[in-house]
Amino acid sequence: MITDMQNRFHETACAGPALISRSARLLNFLPVSLLLAALFFFSAGKACAAPLYAERTDRASIEDMAGILSDEEERDLLSLAEQISLDNNMDIRVVTTDDTGGKSTRSFSDDYFESLTGTYEGACYLIDMDNREFYLTTEGRMIWYINDDRRDAILDHAYGYASSGDFDEVFRSMLSDTQRFLNQGVEHGTVQYDEDTGTYTYYSEPKGVTFGEGLLAGLIGLLTAAGSFFGIRAKYQLKFPEKENYSFHDNVHLNLNMKQDSFVRRFVTHRHIPRNTGGGGGGHSHTSTTHHTSSGHSAGGGGRKF
Repeated sequence: MITDMQNRFHETACAGPALISRSARLLNFLPVSLLLAALFFFSAGKACAAPLYAERTDRASIEDMAGILSDEEERDLLSLAEQISLDNNMDIRVVTTDDTGGKSTRSFSDDYFESLTGTYEGACYLIDMDNREFYLTTEGRMIWYINDDRRDAILDHAYGYASSGDFDEVFRSMLSDTQRFLNQGVEHGTVQYDEDTGTYTYYSEPKGVTFGEGLLAGLIGLLTAAGSFFGIRAKYQLKFPEKENYSFHDNVHLNLNMKQDSFVRRFVTHRHIPRNTGGGGGGHSHTSTTHHTSSGHSAGGGGRKF
């Protein structure tokens, strides 16, 4: 009996240090566990910061990396961007950031837009909290619609909201003004001026025929053909159908005559007519100034510090 109690006491006494050692190891592992958990939640947060795309198109998105918009503001802005994208078949990207990775605001906006687009048609709207600047990038057809004058009007209108920290209204103002200018169409006389090469590109009106114009042209063609037909028939007093005993061989005659022309000489004068393109971005009523992005595409736009 005594021997059994002594054995049990010995086993308990020996187990004590083992339990203490196991607890110590758990305590040592706790900081590592906390670190791993923090990394997991940080990674999950980054994953949730991916662009939020519109329901009806993947060509409209919003990404609030700076965390300056509420969920409701994001949904409303995304809906507005979606409608502009669908109405005009362009990419509309809305983004905020508090870290451009050393890039300028313009470079960050250009690169962000091109990382999401496959058509290089549309615009990017950026609020850069790192450099305290909001920016508008335009590419493709959007460059024609948003020339320098319209760009300045968009930025000036949004500046008051940016300076007061109303960032939701900054985006809302820029998107609404963009839609208004798109509805107005390209201004007559708009040219693109490439500031990197000093060259100009002139806008050509797209050729198209409306339904009314096509119908009118068809009616004019039909009336012209009918007039010619009945006019010739009346002039030659043609009767249809022709008599069965009419002989083409007896009534058709073909006479061939030979004529020869002699070439004497020809004088041709060539004169170069220079094109007046102006200089330094001037000389045009409406100019869209462009630059080359890091990928080599042409982009317009501009920004304002706040």
